[in-house]
Amino acid sequence: MKSKLLLAIALLLLLPLAATAQQAPTAAMGPAVAPPVLLSGTYRGDVTNKSNGGNVFELVARQDGKNVEGTLRFWKGDVACRTQVPISGGVRDDGSIVLEAMGAMKGCERTFTLKFAADGQLTGEVVGPLGQLTFILTKI
Repeated sequence: MKSKLLLAIALLLLLPLAATAQQAPTAAMGPAVAPPVLLSGTYRGDVTNKSNGGNVFELVARQDGKNVEGTLRFWKGDVACRTQVPISGGVRDDGSIVLEAMGAMKGCERTFTLKFAADGQLTGEVVGPLGQLTFILTKI
């Protein structure tokens, strides 16, 4: 009898805590909002953190909800990496966009992270075999 009483008291004390734990994530996540169309069209990528920067690549992108697809062509760098390759990625919850070059030759793999600056300028970073480059994208 004593164990049943202790169990009932424990349940009464823990139930309010369980209800609070279940409600916390909902309040923290906020309402679900459809992502805006951030990328659509053709962009020129200009590297900003290397002395040999300048007009380095062209990105043609199409966004459908949180998914982004398109093509990428490098104009500078290793000749073997100057082919047009498909890209695919998506919009993260923070509004940044991550794209990966698919089917690129070994040594030409690239991962792009794009963000909009406060002034509306599209900027980003690309990480590949030679390290990390920062760039700005201009719609053409």
